[in-house]
Amino acid sequence: MKSGLIEEPRQTFMAAGLLLAGAFAVILIPLNTIAQETDSERWEQIRDCEDLISAEMFPLKYPGSPHADDARNCLTGVQPGDTEEEEPEDEVLQDRFSSDTLTGSALKGYYWGMLDGEWGSQSQKAIEEFAWVEFNETPRRSHSAALAYITSVLIQSGWQIRYMNEAGISILAPGEDFEWAGESRFFQNWEDPASSLRYSFVRQPKIRTLEFHRFAEGFSSGDYPNYEVRKSNLLVTRSVDGEGAVLFAWSDLIDDIWATVMPSSNLEDANLLSTIASSIAVGTQPPLELPETGELAGSFHMLLAHDEFPEVKDGTEGRGER
Repeated sequence: MKSGLIEEPRQTFMAAGLLLAGAFAVILIPLNTIAQETDSERWEQIRDCEDLISAEMFPLKYPGSPHADDARNCLTGVQPGDTEEEEPEDEVLQDRFSSDTLTGSALKGYYWGMLDGEWGSQSQKAIEEFAWVEFNETPRRSHSAALAYITSVLIQSGWQIRYMNEAGISILAPGEDFEWAGESRFFQNWEDPASSLRYSFVRQPKIRTLEFHRFAEGFSSGDYPNYEVRKSNLLVTRSVDGEGAVLFAWSDLIDDIWATVMPSSNLEDANLLSTIASSIAVGTQPPLELPETGELAGSFHMLLAHDEFPEVKDGTEGRGER
C-alpha cells in the first residue's frame, strides 16, 4: 500500500511536470523568436512611431541598422517617408518662375529689364511676354534658363552693353558689327548689317521729343495696340505696323534735356528688339554677364544638361548657332 501511495503522487508530479514543461515551452518559443528577430523585422513592428520607447531602444540595440536613423527621427517627430526626395531636374525646370528666388547679385548686369539689379514690373512683363511668344504659357524656370542661354549666345557673339554718348544712355548692341549709319535730320544712326536692327539717338527739348512719340504712335497700323508710358521723366511708345515691323521711342529726362533712342526692326528680329529695348538705361551700366551661382545659374546648367536649347532669333548668320 505504501508503494501504491508513493506511486500515485509520483505520477501526479510527473503529470504536473509535463504540464509545466509544456507551459515553459509555450513561453520559451516566442522568447527565442524575439532573440533571433532581425532589425528589419523589429522595425516593421515599430515603424509607425507610436511606441517611442521602442523607437528609442532600437538604435541602441541595432546601431548598425539602416533603420537606426528612422528610429531617431521618430523621436524628433519626423515620420518615415516625410523626407522629400530631390526633385528630378526636368521637373524642377517646369516649376513656376518666381522672381522671389532670385538675388540682387543674380540680376546685376542681366539684360532683360534688370540692369539696375532690381526686379520690377518691366522685368516681369519682359519674361511673361517671352514665355507667351516663345512657349505659349506662363513663365517657368525653364524659360528664365532659356533667356540665360540666349544671353550666353549673345555674349559669345560679341554683343555687349554700349554707352552711347549721343544720348547719354546704355543699350544692348552687337560687337564689331555695330556700324555707323550716318546722320539724319535729327538723329545719329547706327545699324547691325547682319539683321534689320536700327538704332537712332538724339537729345532735344521736350517739344521736339513729343513729336518723336507722336510719330511713333502714327507708325502703328492699328492692328496691334500701342504700348505707352507717360511719366514726368520717362516717355515710352512701342508701335507695330501692318507688316509686323516694330518701332520703339524711348525718352529719358537727363539734366533738364530729353535723351531719345528709337530702335527698330522687321518682324523676324522683333524678339531681339524687345530685349534691346528692355536694356535701355541712363548712364553707363555694368557689362553683360551671366551669374555664376544662384537659382538662375542652376536652372541654366540644368537646361544645358538636358540639351534643350531654344532657338536664337537674332537675324544673323553664324551668330547664335546652337
